[in-house]
Amino acid sequence: ESMEHLSNAKRALEKKEEELLGVLHELENLQARYNNTRLDRDRLQNRIIQTKKRRDRAQILIKALSGEKVRWADLVEELNETVPLLIGDTLISSAAVVYFGVFTRPYRERLLQKWRSSCNDMEIPLSNKSVEEILSSQIEVQSWYTQGLQRDPFSTENAVLLRNTHRWPLIIDPQGQGKKWLQGLEKNNLKIVPYNSSRIVLEIEQAVRMGTSILFEGLPSYIDSTLYPILDRRACELNGSVVLSDMEIEYNKNFRLYLSTNLSNPHYSPDDCIKVTIINFVVTFSGLQEQLLSRVVKMERPWLEQQKDEILRKSYDDSVQLRHLEDTILETLSSVQTDILDDEDLVNTLNVCKQTAEEIEVRVEEAKTMQNRIEYTRKKYLPVATRGAIMYFVQSQLSNLNCMYNFSLEMFMKIFKTTIHSLGNSYLGPDEDDKILAFNFNTATRDKQLDFKIEKHITDLVENTTANIHKHVVCSLYSRHHLVYTMMLCVKILQHTNAISDTEWDAFLHGGTLKHMPKLSLFGSVLEDDAPEKSSSKSKAAQKKTATKPKRVQYSGKPIWLSTAQWEGCNMLDSTMPAFQGLTKHMQDKPEFWQALMISDNPYQLFDSTRSRSSSNVSHKSSRSETSLDNISEDTGDIGHSQSLSILPSETSPRLFWKWQNLSSFQRIMIIRVLRADQIGSAAQGFITHVLGERYTSVPEQNLMNIFKNNKCQNPILFILSPGVDPTSKLQRLLKDLNEEDDMLEMLSVGRGQGPRIEEILRSSMSRGRWVFLQNCHFGQSWLQNLQKIVYSMQLEKPNPKFRLWLSSLPDPAIPTDVVRHSVKVAMEQPQGIKRISIKPSYQV
Repeated sequence: ESMEHLSNAKRALEKKEEELLGVLHELENLQARYNNTRLDRDRLQNRIIQTKKRRDRAQILIKALSGEKVRWADLVEELNETVPLLIGDTLISSAAVVYFGVFTRPYRERLLQKWRSSCNDMEIPLSNKSVEEILSSQIEVQSWYTQGLQRDPFSTENAVLLRNTHRWPLIIDPQGQGKKWLQGLEKNNLKIVPYNSSRIVLEIEQAVRMGTSILFEGLPSYIDSTLYPILDRRACELNGSVVLSDMEIEYNKNFRLYLSTNLSNPHYSPDDCIKVTIINFVVTFSGLQEQLLSRVVKMERPWLEQQKDEILRKSYDDSVQLRHLEDTILETLSSVQTDILDDEDLVNTLNVCKQTAEEIEVRVEEAKTMQNRIEYTRKKYLPVATRGAIMYFVQSQLSNLNCMYNFSLEMFMKIFKTTIHSLGNSYLGPDEDDKILAFNFNTATRDKQLDFKIEKHITDLVENTTANIHKHVVCSLYSRHHLVYTMMLCVKILQHTNAISDTEWDAFLHGGTLKHMPKLSLFGSVLEDDAPEKSSSKSKAAQKKTATKPKRVQYSGKPIWLSTAQWEGCNMLDSTMPAFQGLTKHMQDKPEFWQALMISDNPYQLFDSTRSRSSSNVSHKSSRSETSLDNISEDTGDIGHSQSLSILPSETSPRLFWKWQNLSSFQRIMIIRVLRADQIGSAAQGFITHVLGERYTSVPEQNLMNIFKNNKCQNPILFILSPGVDPTSKLQRLLKDLNEEDDMLEMLSVGRGQGPRIEEILRSSMSRGRWVFLQNCHFGQSWLQNLQKIVYSMQLEKPNPKFRLWLSSLPDPAIPTDVVRHSVKVAMEQPQGIKRISIKPSYQV
């Protein structure tokens, strides 16, 4: 029974164990299902998290790249439009790099127009982009500006040509503008060597080996054959070596060669021209105007110029950083190997780049706003800069009158800065170019205080600048050229305000003859082909000329008191210029008026006095004789230069109502030029007095004491001699006035065999602070190149402050241009009477 009970128990146990196994198996299944379910849950949660992250990253990308999408779309569209035009743009830009360099801006524009026209005729696709837009980027141009390049289109184009040419550049740089930029471009890697240096070959060898840049300045009108091997740039790069002075030198591809000449209009042989790329870096009016404006603002309101420079520097840095960020975004997106939404670091990088770019764009806009406010204030000083630029370009043309009338921009800037400083409102002295000032006051308040009297101050600046520069230039001219210079100055000032047209100026210069005016008025553009055209093109040109040719009405009945040339000139004025329409009719109807003008000793004064009396008697007329100009002239006052053309008779106006009172002062001189050429000198003096003032018609006193005090030891003082004039006595008198001993002055006559002795005395005097007077430099033509080296060394070194170099010479083209340009010039002439300033002080007891 017990056994049976045991077996039953065992069977029950087995059954229970079987049931337990089933339960355990079911439990395992449930656990497995639980685990699977849990895994599914975790996987779903991870997907939810990942999807949320992707959503967030996608939102970040959408927000960050929304602006880029528009930019990329515009860029793609621009590139799609540009690609078909690459052929024409490449052709134009290549031609510009090869041929543009030597020409001025107007010639380049005409050449570009002709090339574009030829491409259109041959159906070559091209864009309307400028050369600088094709060959450079805006950031690159901004970097050039920060390196010292002048901010005008001509200088920018020159920089583009220099950076893209495959030949070594030769820059025409009489004012040193290109040299200044190259120093900023190459920084400490540039070595400047005078072209007449005896170490020229050694300097080239060292630069070629080390891969540095070298600038040879002061090139004459030829290139020495010593440089020919190094000028073949492509051959040097391919061969890896160059032969100089029978010695082979390893060529470093980092080597850069620059050549510059101080000649304003050099003439190189064709063989030299094909070895280099000649680039014209002559200063332009707009470039010089900006320089002078920067200088006067820096002296008057230096905080404005400092803010402007800082804004420009930050704008450039922001532009560079912005371009880098844009490139980083594109590079990052193009290098992604997986799903972009799973790369958190990439998304964060793009987001940071975009946020930084937005901050930069905000700063750029704020900088533009600030820059506009600064420019508004700077423009108030623009009349001063404009007047200075006009005066420099007028005096730069004086070399056409005499080879000794060469003036450097450096000397001009010195006079300009001294004049600004003399008015007592400048923070900087004339020699403090780069000084940084710290201001503790509110600049806006300070600006308001200065603006209160700014108009009168600007007028004073303009008048004093004109008077001071005029005085310095006139002292350098012979008396026969004083009136020419001042007249040119008046005309250029009025031409800048459009008070005198180019046609009027041409008519005045050429006397108003019919044979000159058609050519001047119709073909006086900056570039014309002199070669004969084909018959078809000639007929088209003839039709065009006929269409643009002004009407010429020929009048009969020449008055007997006029010559044929005078009558012809009057007819030219009548038929080509609206201001003179009706002139010949008036001469026929009122001969008494013109006969009185023909016999007057001073026609311009007669015009002016009649105008004044006529203007004061508009409301009531007084009885006059029949031969009086007042009796013949109509009662109307004179009008200003800027308004004279606006109320003149039109081409359809009746000639009967022509009135000479409506003519401007210069137009009256034009009539005097035609009718009374013998009185043009007195008329020019009256015109100068009317425009600038009476003091500009008198000759200032040549005071050697002032010349000595106002100039430093680096600049020679050159006496431009006339036959029979010796300035020695004046120098000795100056020594006495300065209480100096007689042995302070060493006088040497330049001639054959004197070169070594002169150089030894000059070296000694430069260190000891003595004066050296080199007489008659025109006799030592063989030694003048050495004199140029000495003057160049004076600019670089610092001689004893008491040292002075005095030179004297007759006008001679053999005198080096650099010597003349960097010298303070004093014209010496024989006294012409008691009215001459040179002897007037002798009578002032």
